[in-house]
Amino acid sequence: MYTTRATEAAQYVQCDQGEDRWLSTLILQQGYRIDYCAAADAMTHAPETFSEFFNQRRRWGPSTLANIVDLLGSWKTTVMVNDNISTLYMLYQFSFLPLVEFSFLPLVEFSFLPLVEFSFLPLVEFSFLPLVEFSFLPLVEFSFLPLVEFSFLSSFLPRVFLSSSCRFSFFLQFSFLPLVSFSFLPLVEFSFLPLVEFFPFFLLFSFLPLESFPFFLLSSFPFFLLSSFFFSSIIA
Repeated sequence: MYTTRATEAAQYVQCDQGEDRWLSTLILQQGYRIDYCAAADAMTHAPETFSEFFNQRRRWGPSTLANIVDLLGSWKTTVMVNDNISTLYMLYQFSFLPLVEFSFLPLVEFSFLPLVEFSFLPLVEFSFLPLVEFSFLPLVEFSFLPLVEFSFLSSFLPRVFLSSSCRFSFFLQFSFLPLVSFSFLPLVEFSFLPLVEFFPFFLLFSFLPLESFPFFLLSSFPFFLLSSFFFSSIIA
């Protein structure tokens, strides 16, 4: 089964581009456990150029998502045969999917922008506003957001518990606001507030309060997804 030739697009993403990740999914579905070995015998080299780094991330991102969806599709049988995987862990993996869904909203909205006439705001500058804002969001710590909302940040849960800060960093939850707002902008007419004045206010509100410098800096996963899918759509 592991050497099956890919015949569909989903199989190509999951089986060819991320064959090692797919092998780990098959092992988990059969009831085995995978342990991380920090002192592995294998040797690897980090990407030295942006093109090499981008191609690596473009392979790993979709293949990881495809394997998560595959694992969630067989969650009942996987939980039954694997004592190391619980239903709570499957819910933990499922909470990761909204991050990807919200990351696609600006791309969907950008595809409709040529149909809308923004005579007061150049289309090129408007399309780069989410990327600019996401590049600065990891520098902001929002400690006032509830812990319940923090449960959606499944990919950053272990890192935040290891943070040297006294309080939790919830800035990524606030990063959903530009995605949601940008998705509804073509449907809303701001007759009471010009759109040009709305963006500086929104950016200023997004960066407050600027309290500390989080330890993981530019490792924001939503920023990585948004930027990678944005540039891959341009290249494609």
